Amino acid sequence: GLGRGTTNYKLRNWGDKLSVGLNTKFIYSNLANYTSTGLSIDIAAMYYIPSKMITAGFVIKNLGGQLSSYSDTKEFAPVNVMFGISKRLEHLPFRLSITATHLNRWNLLYDNPDGENNILILGESQGRSKFSEFSDNLFRHINFAGEFMLGKNGGPLRLRFGYNYKKSREMTVSTYRSFAGFSFGFGIRIKKIRFDYAYSIYHLAGGKSHFTVSTNLNDFGKKL
Repeated sequence: GLGRGTTNYKLRNWGDKLSVGLNTKFIYSNLANYTSTGLSIDIAAMYYIPSKMITAGFVIKNLGGQLSSYSDTKEFAPVNVMFGISKRLEHLPFRLSITATHLNRWNLLYDNPDGENNILILGESQGRSKFSEFSDNLFRHINFAGEFMLGKNGGPLRLRFGYNYKKSREMTVSTYRSFAGFSFGFGIRIKKIRFDYAYSIYHLAGGKSHFTVSTNLNDFGKKL
């Protein structure tokens, strides 16, 4: 079995533009009579420019590792350094976001035994060009997302979509077309509570649904 507990802390705000947060994660797993535990933290900072309606964020995920393991060897958690920026359009209720991931690790390519090579007349295989490998690796670091905000007061109804190129490349079956890497969702706010749903397409075999209920305790006592 696998379990995980999380605790979120908003450390500090510097005015209305800069905020810093911390997320701690305790991880537990067991296999037969063996158990393993781990602890990691996420550190994030966000900067908002109201005049440009631009938000930029920087995150370091999974700082930590195993506290106990199935064997004598303990491993570190896979660190992921991320930077993202989003821009809300001035005359359209739409926000575009671009996120760069795995900034601490450039090469995200791997040897694919099912990869197709171009066969020359003499029977020799021709691999991909250096530019093709570079562009493929570059876009594996970048995720795209968009959000429509419908209604007044910050958009009580929101429609979302996203595209993960890395996931698309790794989960697509070469002989079939699929929407692997795409995600869709919506969010709706009813009074002080927000409900969000998202569906991520991982493979032809299916996808993954996420459902979230959230609220801001500071809103209680305020009138919407």
